[in-house]
Amino acid sequence: MSRQNIAIVFALLLPGLWGCAPDAWNSRQATGYNAFLNQIAKECYPLQMGNDQMSEVILRNEFGRSDNYSYFLDQTSRVYYGSLSREAYRSSINGFFLGGSTNVAIDCILSKLPQNQ
Repeated sequence: MSRQNIAIVFALLLPGLWGCAPDAWNSRQATGYNAFLNQIAKECYPLQMGNDQMSEVILRNEFGRSDNYSYFLDQTSRVYYGSLSREAYRSSINGFFLGGSTNVAIDCILSKLPQNQ
């Protein structure tokens, strides 16, 4: 592969990496976010997203369990860190998890965000 092709590939991939939430690669060091996850798992129990119950998965620390859980973690970290608005979070979660009780869970999650979010 030529240097020009490598530069093009790198230029295309780099913006995608910037879009990831700060904890997307390693959440063990994200103590504030991890505490937030534990808080919503307990205080918003049952944390129902469509057909998926997230509280138990969070409390059992089953990261990477499913694509649905990975999506939930990604979107929730983005709203927690302020890179996604509350309205965009609601829209993305509702669009991904189709189900009636999802709005109740979203309302609870958003009510637990730190005040600066």
